[in-house]
Amino acid sequence: MAHSRLSGYTRRVLIAAGAVVGIVGAVYFLWELARVFLLIFAGVLLAVFVGGLATKLAERTPLPRGAALAVVGGGIVAFFVGIGFLAGPRIAAQSGELAERLPQAVERIRQQLISQYGWAEPFLKGVPDPQQVIAGAGSGGLAGGVVGAVSTASRVLTDALVVVVLGIYMALAPRLYTNGAVRLVPRGRQRKRTGEVLSAIGHALRWWLVGRGASMAVVGLLTGAGLFIASVPLAFTLGLIAALFSFVPYIGPIASAVPALLVALTVSPTKALYVLVVYAGVQFCESYLITPLIQERVVSIPPALLISAQVVAGVLAGVLGILLASPMAVVLVVAVQMLYVEDTLGDRLNVLGEGE
Repeated sequence: MAHSRLSGYTRRVLIAAGAVVGIVGAVYFLWELARVFLLIFAGVLLAVFVGGLATKLAERTPLPRGAALAVVGGGIVAFFVGIGFLAGPRIAAQSGELAERLPQAVERIRQQLISQYGWAEPFLKGVPDPQQVIAGAGSGGLAGGVVGAVSTASRVLTDALVVVVLGIYMALAPRLYTNGAVRLVPRGRQRKRTGEVLSAIGHALRWWLVGRGASMAVVGLLTGAGLFIASVPLAFTLGLIAALFSFVPYIGPIASAVPALLVALTVSPTKALYVLVVYAGVQFCESYLITPLIQERVVSIPPALLISAQVVAGVLAGVLGILLASPMAVVLVVAVQMLYVEDTLGDRLNVLGEGE
């Protein structure tokens, strides 16, 4: 009897240990594949954007969807080629000047802190000179710097190519992939509900992209114009940075202000004050004037939930996770609203993206 009891206890311990090992292995596997999942999700996001534009164009013109998709794709390519042709030289020139000004601004701030706060001198002098860091990367560490730059560039280009290819194929035949996902669910009401959830997620993502696109355009134009009026150097490039960074709500606009402040500090503290006024004014206009105008259709997520998603995604997958945290939060919110709040709790509500 004792032997049987001991064997039963040993078996339970082994089962528990196996379960723990399995869970740890699954978490590690998902952690390692997080970047792959994010690239696939980025491809889905691109397909939703391009496919949505093509569908709208096909509905409003005699063009079939395939031709509308070709027109949309060609228009996007032409837009970026035109931007590169018209503004490329200015962007390249100002980007080079920005790379020179930022280390100068950091060094100037450090010298000012040392002169004003003597007690901090040992700590601040321990920080390497930005110019020396750059020089080390370009001279003694030339080979390593070149290899690192090439490796990073090739990785970014490869990721971009994967996203574009996935997006194109998904946009060409969206029903093929959605129907395939639906068929993984048992027949009956569950399969029908899965199709409804996927449709709602696509709709919400499409309107989230509309909102982000409008926000990026407004932020970029207003920031560039404000910095130009304030005679801040590199206004065009800094406005472009502000537009790109605003793709990430809340965190992006704050991060985009840092290089502008550093550039302004190379001129004078007064210019830095002007920069703060410009960025604060732009964010006020974007938050309280532009967004409310399109709030009825644009997807809006509570700030605390969105920032939490950005932090978690950043810890799990780095910069790519932060970039895609917002649309992933949209997917999660829609799924929870429909599958839990509506189906499990029985409550009725406006699903994200449906409008009020």
